[in-house]
Amino acid sequence: MPQTKLGQSAAASVCDPCVIGFLVFAFLCGYPDPVLELARRLVALESPSHVSPTFSHLSADFVGALPSQLGDASLISGLLIAGAGAAGFTAVGAPVVRKLPGDAVSAVLLLNDCHMSAHTFPSDHLMLLDILTLSTHDPQKALDVFTRRVTAREVRCEKRSRG
Repeated sequence: MPQTKLGQSAAASVCDPCVIGFLVFAFLCGYPDPVLELARRLVALESPSHVSPTFSHLSADFVGALPSQLGDASLISGLLIAGAGAAGFTAVGAPVVRKLPGDAVSAVLLLNDCHMSAHTFPSDHLMLLDILTLSTHDPQKALDVFTRRVTAREVRCEKRSRG
């Protein structure tokens, strides 16, 4: 297996949750070696011709959500599609959805410019939503679709600029 040296700039610009999220995405999409794919993409970011656009990153925790909704893979998948449409995102394909033990669901929707993902934990009454997109789009519109359909005691949301 080829070894890739990552420069300090790429390694320093990627935070651990982003790396973990990409590795989960790469695994779910069937990449034979998710770590090698991450290394390739980080090296590509170091090329002088790459111009980094500004991104918007929204994370939301749906606390006290109904387990019956959290275990419904069709609902979660449909909300990703509806949320992407409401926010004006362009999906690259259908969501990749995996049903996990304990009735949990993990779903990723690749967008033309980034991704949306949802991970549910019915036994903990919790759903984690992650939306990363170019700053020219408003991820709040996608979040609104989820908050209208998923019954939760509380929705904690954090939005920040990236890149």
